[in-house]
Amino acid sequence: MENRRRVVLLGHSYIRRLGEFMERQSAYENLQLSEVSVTCYGVGGPRLASRDPRKCIWTAVDLACCRRADVVVLHVGENDYEKMSPNAPAIEMHVLAHTLVRHYHVRTVMILGLVTFPVHVSSRQVTRLMRQRIGNGDRQIRYWHQK
Repeated sequence: MENRRRVVLLGHSYIRRLGEFMERQSAYENLQLSEVSVTCYGVGGPRLASRDPRKCIWTAVDLACCRRADVVVLHVGENDYEKMSPNAPAIEMHVLAHTLVRHYHVRTVMILGLVTFPVHVSSRQVTRLMRQRIGNGDRQIRYWHQK
């Protein structure tokens, strides 16, 4: 168990519910993965920049990094971007990823792309901007978008 890579899934309420599911369903403990140790840290309605520490993704980062993660998979809900310009979340996610790599010494950060909903027109713009920022950056930060 000590030699397995530590993977932290970090993000919004979906991640929190996934962690709860893994705890309740023993068949899905650790997502049925034997090569890695999976931990979920989800915050309902997280904001990248929030004055309320209970809703700030940075609070979850501190918790997640206490686990000394090798890999952090980062996903924040599309509804959490509603009132922001498209550039703001792209910058915040990029800053968060760099902080994880540089300050917390996470080996790899995987930023998951947004699921595009018709009501969240800006999610396409955020996705494009995140892809541009990550594409020009560090090899330790990767972007993945479900097609």
